[in-house]
Amino acid sequence: MELLVPVGFEFETFLYALLLGFALGLVYEVFRILRMVLPWGSVLVAIQDILYWIGAGAVTFLFFMRFTSGMIRGYVLLGEGLGLLLYFLTLGRLIHALTAAIIDLVARFLRLLYRLFIVPVRKFFGFLGRKSGKIYKKAVSGAKRAANKHNFHLKDKRIVLYNLLKRPKKPEDSSPSAGRSHPSRRRQRAAAAKPAPAKKARKSHEKRQER
Repeated sequence: MELLVPVGFEFETFLYALLLGFALGLVYEVFRILRMVLPWGSVLVAIQDILYWIGAGAVTFLFFMRFTSGMIRGYVLLGEGLGLLLYFLTLGRLIHALTAAIIDLVARFLRLLYRLFIVPVRKFFGFLGRKSGKIYKKAVSGAKRAANKHNFHLKDKRIVLYNLLKRPKKPEDSSPSAGRSHPSRRRQRAAAAKPAPAKKARKSHEKRQER
C-alpha cells in the first residue's frame, strides 16, 4: 500500500507535465503565426526561439518546485516532451493549416481591395501629375521665350541708340564750313570731278591724226 501512493502521485505529475508540454506547444504556435504574417528575418526568429526556450525553462523549473520539491525527475521531462510532440502532431497541424488558410484569404481580400480602390486612385493621380508636369514645363518654356524676346528688343534699342550717339564723323563734316556749304559749290565740285566733253573730243582727234 505504501508504494501505491507514490506511483499514483507520479502518474498524476506525469499527466500534468503532459498538459504543460501541450500548453508550451500552443504558446509556440503564436510565434509561428506571427512569422507567417510578418517577415521577421533569421536574426529575429533566432531571438524569438531563444526567448521562448528561456521562458519554457523557467516554467519547467516552477513546475519542479511545485510538484517535486525542486527535484529534477525524468518522467516529468518525458511527459513535457510528449505533450509538446502531441500538440504538433494533432492540434498544431490543424491550427497551422487553418491559420495559413485564413491568412491567404485575408491577403487575397486585401489584394482585391487594392486593385479596386488603390490602383485607380494611383493611376488618376499619376495622370494628373504627368499633365501638370507638362503644363508646368510649357509655362516655364513660354516664360523663358518671352523673357528672351524682351531682352533681345531691349538690347537692339540700346545698340541703335549707341550707334546714333557714337556715329563717326566724316572728314568733310569735321571742317567748320562743311555744314554751311552752298548747293552751287557742290555742283561745281561734281562738275570738276568729271572730265569735260571738249577735252575728250580733242584727245580723240589727236589720236586719229597720229594714225
